[in-house]
Amino acid sequence: MKKTNRNIKKKNKKKRDKYSLTNRQNFTTYVSEQDVDIEDLIVIDDIDIHLKRAHQGFAKEQYDIGALYIQGSLPGGSFREGLDLVTRSAAQGYSKAEALLGRIYTGQFGATLNLSGMLDIDKGLWYLSRAFEQNNKDAALYLGLFYLRGENIDIDKAIHYLTRAKELGHKDAPMALAYAYKQTSHIIPGNSRLAFENMKIAAESGNVEAMVSLGAFYAIGKLVPQDFDKANEWYEKAAALGNPRAKANLGAVYLAGRNVPKDMAKALKLFEEAAEAGEGLALVNLGTMYHQGLYVDKDLHTARKYYERAAEVGEVQAQLALAMMYINQEVPVNPNRSVPWIKKAAESGFGPCQMLLAYMYENGIGVPKDELQAFNLYKTITTQKDVFDEQSLGVLYMLNDTSPNDAVYLHDKQFTNTQARAWNALSRYYAEGIAVEKDPDQASYCLYMAKKLGYEEK
Repeated sequence: MKKTNRNIKKKNKKKRDKYSLTNRQNFTTYVSEQDVDIEDLIVIDDIDIHLKRAHQGFAKEQYDIGALYIQGSLPGGSFREGLDLVTRSAAQGYSKAEALLGRIYTGQFGATLNLSGMLDIDKGLWYLSRAFEQNNKDAALYLGLFYLRGENIDIDKAIHYLTRAKELGHKDAPMALAYAYKQTSHIIPGNSRLAFENMKIAAESGNVEAMVSLGAFYAIGKLVPQDFDKANEWYEKAAALGNPRAKANLGAVYLAGRNVPKDMAKALKLFEEAAEAGEGLALVNLGTMYHQGLYVDKDLHTARKYYERAAEVGEVQAQLALAMMYINQEVPVNPNRSVPWIKKAAESGFGPCQMLLAYMYENGIGVPKDELQAFNLYKTITTQKDVFDEQSLGVLYMLNDTSPNDAVYLHDKQFTNTQARAWNALSRYYAEGIAVEKDPDQASYCLYMAKKLGYEEK
């Protein structure tokens, strides 16, 4: 029987041992690489008695000892021994053991343990389903996550399981639900509101990533009245908990002076702290500060270093900035070195870089001339959706000092203008038969779309 601390002290028993099951393993629930932490604390009064009961066949003790062996938190046992104990526990219907096995076999446990050779999706789903039938909240969460990512995406199933995980009290379910609802917000009316509501629950429960996203919602006034004070409050809370993106966003707040006194020194400090953790947005902003000489001495070499680090982690603004530095010969590097960064930004769906790359292919600048490649890029631009998320737009808004135009308006206008120019280029291709057969009707339609989006001949 589990003893209280008072009884242990009174009877002069051994001090209880506590072992963390998961070591806060990270699992991707967002396409934007959002992580979910799962933490399950196993409390053991007497390790010798626990081991004895595990080997006698008691399901709970088999799971406890086996789980700790699997994680490597308890000396004296191997991963294989742990897996055997947890499997025997699951055979007795112990739902925590079933859920853990389900995670292992579906590839949702032990990111640092290299368990890829143990992947068995059918077996994993079978274990998770058995645990789910017993209302195990971990099983509900990981079934939801399984259908939320990779090749297994089924948003309806994900929402079903994540909703149940939320009902069962899993602390990470609201954040995952927010993402699931966000994925379908463009086709199902009301899902944007559900995404926001779950994000708010997650933030109020202490999820730092949700705090950052919620701050961005308030910064741009999406689904809620715009409120910079609330945005700043959520950024401050997440930054105080060490979140690098929150520090980068907060740095943008102090850089622009949005509802706080402008403080360039504080902005620089926050950007540098976030950059140490590899936060892309902070690296972009530091690059911009050194590129433009904002509060610091203008230093193109340092700017390039920050842009390169940001570009390497996928920040399309940095990829474009770096490409333009090479093209404009602001740094002593052959301009052709800009092409890889332009291509990376274009592959990310960033319209201005796609437009630039198409122009380069069309005219053979830095790349072999390829009019068909240019045509395909122009066509892609006309059909794709905007790639910026609420967090990026929120920070752009913070950095914008122009009134009444805000960063959201300016960004949307830039996106529309890029599409209009692409439609105009397609019109020219069809009219002149460049890379495609001449098609006057298609040329007229493309020109109509360009003008509809505001394109004007210069």
